[in-house]
Amino acid sequence: THHTPSRSSSQSPLHLPPINLLIAAVPRPVLTPPPLPQSPRFARRSSQSQSPPSRTNPPTMASFARQEHQFLAELGLAPRNPGSFACGAWGGSGPVVTTTNPSNNEVIAEVVEASMDDYEKGMSACFDAAKTWMAIPAPKRGEIVRQIGDALRAKLHHLGRLLSLEMGKILPEGIGEVQ
Repeated sequence: THHTPSRSSSQSPLHLPPINLLIAAVPRPVLTPPPLPQSPRFARRSSQSQSPPSRTNPPTMASFARQEHQFLAELGLAPRNPGSFACGAWGGSGPVVTTTNPSNNEVIAEVVEASMDDYEKGMSACFDAAKTWMAIPAPKRGEIVRQIGDALRAKLHHLGRLLSLEMGKILPEGIGEVQ
């Protein structure tokens, strides 16, 4: 699937990496946000006509209605998901990214990316958090990283299924990639 950013001429030319549903589904540890990998399976739409993410009145997506895709809700995903994490909360007011199943082009869900303002707030929070993180003794930081790994392993099969659905991989490959 090919993606092309829809940006007005007044927007910054800086292109932030897209966020995929896998990130929205990662269990959220108390002290650290999940990493932000890229996914090649996105189609973008202009954010000017889009409202911020809302879990109260989300768009209807065919994937969420299917019995075999009930695991999406179990991962905490909705038809529309916030795609940036800053200051201890999920949000996003940038372009909406629609992720599709490459085998049938069915829409899986949407993720609202970070705007440039969201990005700046997040980077500021990162610099502040880095000071706190560096003050934590290395063994305690290691324990926190281990807990993050445990949380990911607890959702291994669901995250592998999501990766398989979103990337068109066979299930063992999806699970192996998450592992």
